[in-house]
Amino acid sequence: MKKEKYTVRSDSVSIKISGSQIASVKESEILRTGFRIYKDKKIGVAGALGKFNKKKLEKKAIDALDAGITYPFGIESDVKKKKVTGKLSLDGKWLLSEAEIILEKLRKEHPDVIFSHKVEMSRSKICLKNDQGLDLSHETTVMQMGLVYKMASSANIMDGFIGYHGIKYDRDAFLKDSNEILTAHKNEVEIPNGVHPVIVETGYASLFLSKIISDLSGISIGTGSSILKDKMGKKAFSKDFTLLQSTEEDYLNFPFFDHEGCFSKDLRVPLIENGVLISPYSDKRVSDKFKLPHTFSAGGTYDSVPTVILPGYRIAESSKTLKELLGGRPGIFVKMASGGDTTATGDFATPVQVAFWFDGDKFVGKLPQLQIRSDIYKMFGKDFIGLAKNSISDYSVDKPLVVDMQVENL
Repeated sequence: MKKEKYTVRSDSVSIKISGSQIASVKESEILRTGFRIYKDKKIGVAGALGKFNKKKLEKKAIDALDAGITYPFGIESDVKKKKVTGKLSLDGKWLLSEAEIILEKLRKEHPDVIFSHKVEMSRSKICLKNDQGLDLSHETTVMQMGLVYKMASSANIMDGFIGYHGIKYDRDAFLKDSNEILTAHKNEVEIPNGVHPVIVETGYASLFLSKIISDLSGISIGTGSSILKDKMGKKAFSKDFTLLQSTEEDYLNFPFFDHEGCFSKDLRVPLIENGVLISPYSDKRVSDKFKLPHTFSAGGTYDSVPTVILPGYRIAESSKTLKELLGGRPGIFVKMASGGDTTATGDFATPVQVAFWFDGDKFVGKLPQLQIRSDIYKMFGKDFIGLAKNSISDYSVDKPLVVDMQVENL
């Protein structure tokens, strides 16, 4: 019988904003513990929230073996690695003071705008240890500025969003970016229907990639349900498009190791390289079942049996800046988009609630609500322009992706 413990400790300070004023402050400390027992090629898992009795939790995991969940794979052993990212300190007093300063400056610069939502700082430490010498841990502290804004004269519930998520913080840079967006929002501009460069930052890149990510799963490839099933080892996209499974970035909220304690030496695995499909992603079970490469892609909750997911990913950046990628053309910078989808055949469309006309250096004006459309083979094929090597802000970790798309005014 082998024993393994997976723990997630989350500490946070969250400041709620309402009516451009601080409404409340909440501090939390949450400990989640999962205990795993491996015996006779089976796995039993039990979990506890907060303090727990070790003997009772272990017995619960042993009893869970009766569920008959098979796990005929070896567990990781004799590996020790720790990683700490982010130099921010979790300090509630400092965060409260900073939130007050930010709101005071925004109220002064934009008295015609009402702000709400929250400012938050969180520290997460994830550990995986077992009695076979495995000892892994990853600790990250991140800052999150999330301010919903509404023009005082607007009948809308909200008009836009300014925010930041990362492992460092620069007040002046945040205010500069926010002032540029808010000023541009007050300058309404229009564009003709047609093909335009569409720009999205890292967070919204997942909107474009969702079908590719789901269909690159080892389960989808292995069962033959993926639209990419016949394209493995072949060129399907632009030579400039490379997609990596990656846990190397310092700002990520998940650990460098997967749910089974596995990770690659350089913390990345190529899935698509220069347009060629290299590999689906898989955990131990999917790799074994479908005879696929094992890409260290196990995930799950603290108290669940490992299952296949894509833990983290990134598009390889180009050698060009955003301005160089645009090549003198202005672009549509998407700030809020929801309600879109990708069909089973790869056609993509989404309404865009908030977007700005971007001239290569700055936001010029706010566009009306739009519809953008394409398909995955065009978006990451002939219409793929690239991922910029720079961020639009000096402190942001988000690097913008540029794709030519059909754009229509709603």
